[in-house]
Amino acid sequence: MEKICTTTFVIIGNQSDIKFLHGNLQKLVYSKTTRLIQVAKKLCPQWITYNTDGHFFALTLDNSRQITFKVQTSQQPEPRLWFEICRKYQTTKCYYYAQMPHSRHYKTNDVSGKYFPGRYMVVDANGKANTVQSHRDLFDAVASIVPIQNIFSSLEQFGQAFSPHRQQVGIYDIIVVDERGKCLTPTKNMISKYIF
Repeated sequence: MEKICTTTFVIIGNQSDIKFLHGNLQKLVYSKTTRLIQVAKKLCPQWITYNTDGHFFALTLDNSRQITFKVQTSQQPEPRLWFEICRKYQTTKCYYYAQMPHSRHYKTNDVSGKYFPGRYMVVDANGKANTVQSHRDLFDAVASIVPIQNIFSSLEQFGQAFSPHRQQVGIYDIIVVDERGKCLTPTKNMISKYIF
């Protein structure tokens, strides 16, 4: 697969649903059937047209009400399969966080920010990444890396001051989307719009 998209998923629910779902996913791991097409055949046999290439890995039972795992697909995140699996359990809810290959965007459907709170990603020249939640946190994080003042009244003003330093620091939007992938983040809150 080229342009790999890595997505982190968190599924929450009551103890019995999470135990049962984790057990089913663990069986797939043990039998080395972690390709998404195989997962769909085992857990959603009615979805005979499912054909997304990719696989899941790093499955953990975080606590009795939460599991976490990663999925690699080509080009973009693939939450549809996991939403469909969660529909089979009355109490489960699926959240994800994905890096969009070759773009300045990440995606999450965690509107509340409980599991994936960051709304911006700042990456220094050494590749160290830091997620931040607010404009103020973004300004402070960048000012700790490059010589700019961290007193700005808007993202536009910050973007103008930051643009000469964009080779030294990467700044990425973490876009909030609904279950259909529709963007919920107001355009005025996206930093990529202001970096030239």
